[in-house]
Amino acid sequence: MIITQGTLDLNSFDLTLPDELTVDANGTLQLQGGEIITTTTTTLNAGSTVLYDGAGAYTGLTVGNTYSNLIFNGSGSWTLDNALDVNADLILTNGTLDVDNVGNYQINVAGDWGNNATLTARNGAVVLDGTAQAVNGSTTFYNLTKSVTAADTLTFEAGQTQTIASGGTLNFSGTPSNVLQLRSDTPSSEWFLTVNAGVAPIANYVDVRDSNAASGQTVNAYYSTDAPPGGSNTNWVFGQQLQLVKQVWDASGSSCLASIPADGACNGGTTLANVPTSSTVQFLVFVRNVMAVAAGNVRFQDLLDDAAFTYQAGTLKRTPADAGAPSDSAAASAIFAAASTAQTDAFDGDIGIDEFAGVDTTVSPDNLLVGGGGAGQNDTLTIPAHKTFAIRFEAVKN
Repeated sequence: MIITQGTLDLNSFDLTLPDELTVDANGTLQLQGGEIITTTTTTLNAGSTVLYDGAGAYTGLTVGNTYSNLIFNGSGSWTLDNALDVNADLILTNGTLDVDNVGNYQINVAGDWGNNATLTARNGAVVLDGTAQAVNGSTTFYNLTKSVTAADTLTFEAGQTQTIASGGTLNFSGTPSNVLQLRSDTPSSEWFLTVNAGVAPIANYVDVRDSNAASGQTVNAYYSTDAPPGGSNTNWVFGQQLQLVKQVWDASGSSCLASIPADGACNGGTTLANVPTSSTVQFLVFVRNVMAVAAGNVRFQDLLDDAAFTYQAGTLKRTPADAGAPSDSAAASAIFAAASTAQTDAFDGDIGIDEFAGVDTTVSPDNLLVGGGGAGQNDTLTIPAHKTFAIRFEAVKN
């Protein structure tokens, strides 16, 4: 049986065929979601459409997990029981698509994403793996990825908001010679992005226009372009390659008290900590290298107010400064744990770069200099590509 054009609506009836069912490019197979289809083979050709319109609660998709065009337009709910691959458009007009609270199944879409209904994203991922794609409607994603190796444009519906839920991930990435453009479908009209606390957004080699991310975390876009320069985007930071982060942790290292810049995973994003007198805290200072190449001749300094805190001699520790360092996407808690190698407080000029790149506390304990050059300091700190270098130490509140 071949549906060459028009629509075959099963309307809750089962379908049994002695041979193959084929839906051609101009054909649509419509069903509620609970029907049983029995064939030797079911083939959905490029350009075909399957439309689910039921009002019930359905687990698994009757026609399988690979589609050309896929539409949900019923008041029901459809819960995936496997990863879903849509090779053209996925449109949620009505109802609920649930990625399953156990499987958290991934959805790959090669065409446009359209949502005027509900995606129950849970801890699942949506991967946009086609070209010249569009995102229409407003959706709350958990993990959203669009990563390209050939120059491409991802278009967003103006006035609509894409939200990344707490704990999820956002990845918009191109390459040095193949930039990913992020555009509004109506030039000069904003599309909205909300990156919630606990998300570490990744945006590399992108060219962004008309994006307003003011309702969430700042999006740092590396090797990227604010198009037009300095103009049309809100709460995006462009061109940053190294990120310096300073945090205060409790004495045990189990809780982050404050972070600059704000980190949603650190005490709800607070940048201030009230430390009681005589309390011991740990300071964590780290530099992320988000570049695809090593960052050389890095130097950073931490000044500790010795009227407020007393540095605890012998507590200085560091991460490796080589391939064993934490990744540039590591959570602060993982970076803290990795800063476990003891470092003498007095600088040792014979320490090699692969071990450590220079800590100078010989001037005073409230002036910690890492890297750089000159008397009493090693001549360089190199942070490998996509790695994080960190130090931590203890101090007592005076």
